[in-house]
Amino acid sequence: MMHFQRGSLRVLAGDQVSPGDQIGNCGNSGNSTQPHLHIQAMDSPDPKIAKGMPLRFEEFQQRSPRRTSTLKRLACPEQGSVVSRV
Repeated sequence: MMHFQRGSLRVLAGDQVSPGDQIGNCGNSGNSTQPHLHIQAMDSPDPKIAKGMPLRFEEFQQRSPRRTSTLKRLACPEQGSVVSRV
């Protein structure tokens, strides 16, 4: 996980989280121009053998790179889109 506000991370590697748990505050630490978050789910803690697992969000508002805004449910955001809570 990258680009959290410094000192805001509330979980450690291997912690289990549930929907609605706050894991930290979005920030723009490192080489970034605006607040954003990188997140990835894997089927193993070893990144050398792990395979990516699909993630989906229960409900969110998405503004796509084409600037259209859509309410999404049980979906994964499009690459390059801006996502906000409903």
